[in-house]
Amino acid sequence: MIFKKKNLITGRNIISILVLLIVIAFVVIFSSFSKEKKEKPSFLSEIFPNSTIQEKDDNHYLINATEYYATEIRIGANILYLVVENYKNEAEIYRFYSLSPKIKLLKEVGVSISPEDGIQVKYNFSKKDITNDGLEELFVKLQTTGSNNSSFEILRMEGNSLENIKLEGYPDNSVEFDTIEYKASRIYLTNHGSDSNTKTQYKLEGNTLVPIKSVRFGWNSDTENENDCQVAEINPTGGIVKILENKKNCSIWTDSFNEYFKS
Repeated sequence: MIFKKKNLITGRNIISILVLLIVIAFVVIFSSFSKEKKEKPSFLSEIFPNSTIQEKDDNHYLINATEYYATEIRIGANILYLVVENYKNEAEIYRFYSLSPKIKLLKEVGVSISPEDGIQVKYNFSKKDITNDGLEELFVKLQTTGSNNSSFEILRMEGNSLENIKLEGYPDNSVEFDTIEYKASRIYLTNHGSDSNTKTQYKLEGNTLVPIKSVRFGWNSDTENENDCQVAEINPTGGIVKILENKKNCSIWTDSFNEYFKS
């Protein structure tokens, strides 16, 4: 009886081992299949035909020995693909593609931000609707200065193309701001200086931001109280148009601009 019991236990162990081996084999095969599919996502295979594509981690690829970040972007019903060359290196190239009806490079943006300033794509790329048309605009951070001022390219979806939203009078596509928002058919940008904070109201004519009014909060040099500030309307070159108010006990960084932009 004891001998039979030992044989029974051994038989069960063999069955368990066989089942375990089958499960392990299935997991290995499935993992290999999944990895192979991840290594060659369909949109990258179309953008880089006949290239060696290897996934290193999430959205991070090695294509012909060059580092890339790649992801799908949705803007309303539009599907675009962002492919960033030299991912995690000192300089990057952001490329936006459409695959419908065929492969088309919509826009290429060169970025120069050192790794210590946050090279991760999620920090340098964002979406926000600032035109109130129901479609988000794309923002690519171009650079950040030592005084923490940042400039961006703003891209707007028009049909099957991406167009730049630019500042009137500026030759390039960069737009500098701390914050940007849409309110009551106008677009507002804030910018900081070493001792001032400015908010500018714009109207959008086509894809050009045309300034309407700028208000600057700055230190009041005519008072000895360091908490006093001067509120002034300024022109695009920074010169004072008129002084709106000398405020007591204010903060140029946190006081609201709202009352100076009432309709």
